[in-house]
Amino acid sequence: MEFLNTLSIVVPKVQPRSTFAGGALSPRWEPNWKKGDSLGETSAFGQVFRDSSDPNACVKVFPFNNKKEVKAFGEREVDILRDMNHKNIVKYIGHEYNEKTDELKIRMELVEGVTLRQFMVQGPVDRKMILHIIAQLIDVLLYFSQKKIVHLDMKLDNVMVLESGHVKVIDFGSARRIVGVEMVLESDAGIPVGVAAKEVREGTCGLFSDVFSVGMIFLALIKGGDVAVHKWYKSPVIPGNVSKPVNEFLVKSLKDEYEERWTAEEMATFVLE
Repeated sequence: MEFLNTLSIVVPKVQPRSTFAGGALSPRWEPNWKKGDSLGETSAFGQVFRDSSDPNACVKVFPFNNKKEVKAFGEREVDILRDMNHKNIVKYIGHEYNEKTDELKIRMELVEGVTLRQFMVQGPVDRKMILHIIAQLIDVLLYFSQKKIVHLDMKLDNVMVLESGHVKVIDFGSARRIVGVEMVLESDAGIPVGVAAKEVREGTCGLFSDVFSVGMIFLALIKGGDVAVHKWYKSPVIPGNVSKPVNEFLVKSLKDEYEERWTAEEMATFVLE
């Protein structure tokens, strides 16, 4: 591949970030967990803490405060992540809802690593690592396709990179279960920049939305930074110095017309080199 000068990088030793999602109250849940240090990162509505009673777990404290939008995010995380079982998706342990405080606590594995954004801060990522990351994300898309799930917020901040190069997708608060090919979103207020312009304009989403997002992550890794897509713009510009296979992969992943976009299965069968 021609798109990048090879420059190996080491995952920086920064404080790990994790996020959570749970399901129906799990028998594995320990309500007497011990609140540890804050991980220094908050999700849209909750804060993440280490579980000092378990070095491999952390807990997201999700105060609803009688806000419907916050409750919807929490319920989606609970409903969807508990149903996930994939090596590249953060693992759910359990959750507890306190009616008196109107607060949800979701417990999951502590992911000892950094976000893709933090990973890229160190400098250009070499082509072998880029392809390794994208291959893992495509495998996640195949799993989503089987489960009829759309994450809807796959971006640099929601993909963790471990020191081994293994990646984990986190933060399922925006995720949806898909019935059929697509669905209509309640509003576009929470739609991230990594979703294609047409989806934002029409207020629709589907499995094709995550295909676009993975294409955007690929493009960001190549360019070394975010690639924003305004809701009225067409597909992002692909650099002219990428190899022919990479160009084809990006063109077919980033089509503004989602009907023309690749499926996860088509992405998986394409040979990137």
